[in-house]
Amino acid sequence: MAKFISNAVIKTLNFGSFPGKIMFTCGYTFDEICKQLKKEKCDEWLECFETTKDLWDGNCWGFGSLRTKKIKDEFYYYSFLCLRDNFDFTDESHAKLAHEVIHVCTFQLADLFNLVKENEAFAYTHTHIMQQCYEVLRKKK
Repeated sequence: MAKFISNAVIKTLNFGSFPGKIMFTCGYTFDEICKQLKKEKCDEWLECFETTKDLWDGNCWGFGSLRTKKIKDEFYYYSFLCLRDNFDFTDESHAKLAHEVIHVCTFQLADLFNLVKENEAFAYTHTHIMQQCYEVLRKKK
């Protein structure tokens, strides 16, 4: 049986019951993501994403990150969930994805409630994001 490997993806996800969006990428380089964001005229996302350049340096498999941008008198939050390689559905890939989703959930939810006392909300949010990721990863272009 052939091993299934996802296509490279850039997709916007949500936090389910909580406000916010996540840019999920898999299988793209930093420069390729910047190019795509420029092409789609996603200037605010691009500006915040460019600040993650240092996270791409070194030998990491990916990252979860939250960036804040002030536009006029309001603050906007930009969450990033980035995996360097295409997703190959091995145990290692599943573990890496779950690891980075935990970071994204923690960054986004920490100011909304106590993550230890309200861990059920955290768990449901993690599951919701994981399900969205799998839906995106399983689609073929």
